Amino acid sequence: MLPGLLRTLFSPRSIPPAFKNEFPISLMLRPKQLRAAAEESALLIPQAAQLRRQYTSLACPVWIFHGTADRLIEPDQSQHLAKVLQRSLLHLVDHAGHMVTYADVREISDAVAGLA
Repeated sequence: MLPGLLRTLFSPRSIPPAFKNEFPISLMLRPKQLRAAAEESALLIPQAAQLRRQYTSLACPVWIFHGTADRLIEPDQSQHLAKVLQRSLLHLVDHAGHMVTYADVREISDAVAGLA
């Protein structure tokens, strides 16, 4: 299952060699890690719904990066978040999937540096 999942996360781009060669997959597949990931997934939706009420109180600047080919999260979710957060900028990364941080490293690095 893991190879297919990784292809989905990075699609439509290929899995970067550095990720493929250096990511500690064996640690990700430990029983405790799998259980923690399952628990996190179960709590994600109710926790996100609770935090949603606090969006309007955020005063800090926020950059939102979203891959236009993300197969897990639809672009309209990021667009909606950008509208709700008063000081946000949405950057849609063309030809990028869910792992957008690997697709536009320079732009994300520049954005973080600009916020600092």
